[in-house]
Amino acid sequence: MSGSTAGPTYREHPPHPGLAGHVACYWTSRGAAPIPGAVHRHRVVPDGCTDFLIDYRTHQLRAVGTMTRPLEVAQAGPVDVLGIRFRPGALPAFLDTPLDELTDRTVDLADAGDAETVRSLDAVFSIGGTAERLAHLDRVLGARLSLGGNRVDTAALHVAALVGRSVGRTSVAELA
Repeated sequence: MSGSTAGPTYREHPPHPGLAGHVACYWTSRGAAPIPGAVHRHRVVPDGCTDFLIDYRTHQLRAVGTMTRPLEVAQAGPVDVLGIRFRPGALPAFLDTPLDELTDRTVDLADAGDAETVRSLDAVFSIGGTAERLAHLDRVLGARLSLGGNRVDTAALHVAALVGRSVGRTSVAELA
């Protein structure tokens, strides 16, 4: 079978206010296709953001780079993912790998991140409840920022904020 109309439930959650300049949101995707054996398909469009994915079913931590083209995702079976969506240009504060090496790629976070941050994030697998998990992520990411995670591309953050405020009201030529 292929393609069902319903599927996992997607929800966004705000980060701690002190992280809001770097983290656009946390998000969760949980559930399964309504028909056993069905595949739920959805399209992810480029938004300039990067993400960390915490997959509770596979016990994997992954980093997703900036996308330059849409990605078709097919999900079979149950899904239980917690994501961290970083604002454009903000990921270098939390990751040791240059952003251009992640463009259109998904990599194991252990191969791209600082070992202490990965160890701290990995602890989220033993925490029950969304609120507790989000509070843990706030602590881990806040600690990384306070330890000198200041490698943020501030120009990219400002451009992203300008584009976000101008959507639908400003042409691409005016923004350029």
